Amino acid sequence: MSKQAYEIMKQLNENLEAATDNSDIESLRIALLNKHTNDVSKEAAKCINSGTLPHGFVQRLLARHGFEGIALPEQAVKKPCGCGSKTTATTNIATRPSCIECVEKHIGAAYVLLTETRDGYAYRLRVIGHLHEAEDESQEWPELHNAIRDARKNWQTQGAMPDWQALENLVKKIRDSQGPGPQV
Repeated sequence: MSKQAYEIMKQLNENLEAATDNSDIESLRIALLNKHTNDVSKEAAKCINSGTLPHGFVQRLLARHGFEGIALPEQAVKKPCGCGSKTTATTNIATRPSCIECVEKHIGAAYVLLTETRDGYAYRLRVIGHLHEAEDESQEWPELHNAIRDARKNWQTQGAMPDWQALENLVKKIRDSQGPGPQV
């Protein structure tokens, strides 16, 4: 996401009254202010289809302004890590594409940080963040997703160390089912 897109999204979140320079977003902003359901639906779809705004952001923005029932189109999401060909589901379950490489990256980062907390480093929020990102990246695989979520919540609330081997086994099972990955 570009810095400009981030700033526009931040502006829409903070102040719907402020005009934007982007004509698609401006049309959506005006439709939301005027509470015109048909216009909101049309302009939201235009922003998603053009790639101007991410699907999940538009969905949350509409819900925040009382338009949670509007059906939105899917949006292809391209990511540089190998999951770029997948799309985010339009159901309430998946909010982003799942990527096993990203899951491994975040679990690995959480593991390293948790190891360093034993040496006195204060990485609590980073560990929680990485486990949450791994959880978010694994929505396509419910068993893995739930195991990561349980590990995060148990560590976050009770200080219980995650079962790293069990998580690694679940990741391996998914990797094996996908066939050979990139050769390193």
